[in-house]
Amino acid sequence: MMWFVLCTASVACVLAFACAWRVRRYRKWLKWPARRQDTLELVDCGPGLSVQIGVDGFALPAAAVGGGRTVLLVLELHSTLSGWLFDPHVEVRCGTLCRRQYFERGADGQRYVNLTDLCASGSAPQGFIVMRGRRLRWESAAKLLCFASPSLDAAEVLVVAPHPDDAEIAAFGVYAGHLASVVTLTAGERGSTDLSSVIDNPQEAARWRARLRVRDSLTIPQQAGIARARCVNLVFPDGELAALYRDPASSILPAAHDAAARASLRTLNPLPEFQAGTAPCTWDTLVAELRTALELWQPSILVCPHPLLDGHPDHVFASVALAAALAAMPGREPLVLMYVVHARGAELYPFGPAEAVSSVPPGSRDGPLADSIYSHSLTESQRRAKLFAVDAHSDLRQISTGAPRTLRAVLSTLAHELAAAFDGLGPNPAAFQRRAPRPNELYFVASRATFAQLVHRALSASEAR
Repeated sequence: MMWFVLCTASVACVLAFACAWRVRRYRKWLKWPARRQDTLELVDCGPGLSVQIGVDGFALPAAAVGGGRTVLLVLELHSTLSGWLFDPHVEVRCGTLCRRQYFERGADGQRYVNLTDLCASGSAPQGFIVMRGRRLRWESAAKLLCFASPSLDAAEVLVVAPHPDDAEIAAFGVYAGHLASVVTLTAGERGSTDLSSVIDNPQEAARWRARLRVRDSLTIPQQAGIARARCVNLVFPDGELAALYRDPASSILPAAHDAAARASLRTLNPLPEFQAGTAPCTWDTLVAELRTALELWQPSILVCPHPLLDGHPDHVFASVALAAALAAMPGREPLVLMYVVHARGAELYPFGPAEAVSSVPPGSRDGPLADSIYSHSLTESQRRAKLFAVDAHSDLRQISTGAPRTLRAVLSTLAHELAAAFDGLGPNPAAFQRRAPRPNELYFVASRATFAQLVHRALSASEAR
């Protein structure tokens, strides 16, 4: 009997330790507390449509069906005990169409479920949303938020990408198949790819990253039908846009590059307006070249990072530079679609597998985040094309010579894989191959005036940090 008690106690201790370890590992990737109230304050957001969710789901109000609207269901969620250890999700179904949306482990409080695809014209013949929770339960009282979607038909689109790969990660679905141009700001020489297996010298590795990634930014959009003349890389320094802004007179070259090396990369641009490498690498030059792009293509829709929600400094100051270029062009009133690649405090966002829909990034913030929300749906073929485009970027793939590995390297890889399997996060929890090719892309929509206000708030927040 004593042995049984000791064995039971030992097993209980091991399980408790394993659960605590799993939760701790997960929290390294998600800084927001699981128990919180996510908020979405928008300029054009009304009170919403009240709905009551029954055992099987709820009836869709007629105002939410069709019309190409973006529809979000505001729910009060509560994770079950197993929802603290495994990824909880809600499955929503209307007619033959089914979507899943995942939440962070232990999710508790107000969240936003994206129902856009189910509410599209022709997708809701029965007018009823069937809901099933996995490791989740919710309150019956909820509301629907509905937003008119911008028209991309015949629109001139300009995508501003801080780094090579940002355009594909965030906006492939919007620029693919449309009249679009892609302007990448930096050479991406500080990318994350480990080249040590083939290049020992860090400076030489930085030069190679720039060569590879600049070419990536100029060629990969062509997979989506973007003309070569509409792909530009300005070859500014990776990770230094904030420094350029704070000292507009300073000239900072990309890491491990001299003026001649930068000029050589600039000659890869197809348009003469962006080929000259003699101009100083300063903030004023960056703003001037963005203004040149605006004058050249006359976009009616701009796509750029959200300056408040995207936490990467280069993403913040890419939008600051774009706002400065717009300020120098009175009379232009483009619509701005803002994306989030690096959600503050949530490197796992969007949650769940690549097949799950994206919704609002986690967090509670003061003040409006945009005028409205736009969920851009992708077909299965477009999702596949986006995955291939993202995976084509040299900085998102592992570089290997194929040489035999040492026993130590094999054991290290095995330990890493076992830990990844145990905590359920995968070998690379923040991999863009998981986060990017979703059934939808989510954008925060702003007028020129609202965009300028968001940039002003972002600059104030940056100075306060």
